[in-house]
Amino acid sequence: MAAVTLLTFGHGTATRDELTALLRGAGVRAVVDVRTAPGSRHNPDVGREVLRAWLPARKIEYRWEKRLGGFRKTAPDSPDVYWENESFRGYAGYTRHPDFLAAMDDLLRQSSHCPHGRHVRRDPMVALPSADHRRLRLSAKRCLPAEATVRRLLGRIDGDALDRAVGRWPADRRAGADGQLHAVAVDGKTLHGAARATGRKIHLLAACDHLSGLVLAQLDVGEKTNEITCFQLLLETLANWQAWS
Repeated sequence: MAAVTLLTFGHGTATRDELTALLRGAGVRAVVDVRTAPGSRHNPDVGREVLRAWLPARKIEYRWEKRLGGFRKTAPDSPDVYWENESFRGYAGYTRHPDFLAAMDDLLRQSSHCPHGRHVRRDPMVALPSADHRRLRLSAKRCLPAEATVRRLLGRIDGDALDRAVGRWPADRRAGADGQLHAVAVDGKTLHGAARATGRKIHLLAACDHLSGLVLAQLDVGEKTNEITCFQLLLETLANWQAWS
């Protein structure tokens, strides 16, 4: 059996003639409307009853599938914390509901009965650049999760368990002769109340023994933004660094 392509489109303010040209241009023969409330205050050609009349008249099948629609409530314990928008989280959770899964089975079953070269197209995603303000924008700018998302995720993590898991990895690899972890903590601080004769503030990068808290070495980095480039120079000043490594 030939493969069937499922596409998505949005109506925006397009007229029935424009939508017909769009669908026919993509080889679409059937439309499954997944809007929860099929209608538009700005476009009289995309109401459910209107579509049911003019699409078949133009040789394009039409049916409404409410079970695939949006406006789903978000569960209080939703695991879909990636989504910042509550509506997106609600829909993500709903995609695991038996009603949604059954509707998807019906959609796939319908597509499998399509003649060769036939496509099923689902509504209401975007076909034109400005067709639908509800489209999900996943540009390069949005690839990284927002701070609020990270905070929600971290709030669900057992801090003690994470500390044990993270600490165990270097401990297994850097244990000294005494069986203890010998690690160096590096941090930079600006000395408040102290300055050079020129008025420049003093910013020190310091290396401390993780077990005892003893400062092993420190380096004046000149400017706070130069910390990373001074790491190697700082570590080279540690007399016993080679023995530990």
